[in-house]
Amino acid sequence: MVLAIFGSLYFGNWLDKKFGTTPYFTILFLVIGVIAGFKNIYNMIQRNFKDEEPIIKSLKSEPHRKRPPPAKA
Repeated sequence: MVLAIFGSLYFGNWLDKKFGTTPYFTILFLVIGVIAGFKNIYNMIQRNFKDEEPIIKSLKSEPHRKRPPPAKA
């Protein structure tokens, strides 16, 4: 994530210096870098925790986890 953000920030700053458009490329590539960084984290989480869903479903279906029936008044 850090590499994506700072790499794109550096590239946007370099483009701004080259073309003389001071804040525009820096801001654009900073936003692109932040999006890319969060996408990398999302993909890493999906790749490493894809087998957790059956465990969570089985825990939720255990009888001791269910609510007791409401008491009759």
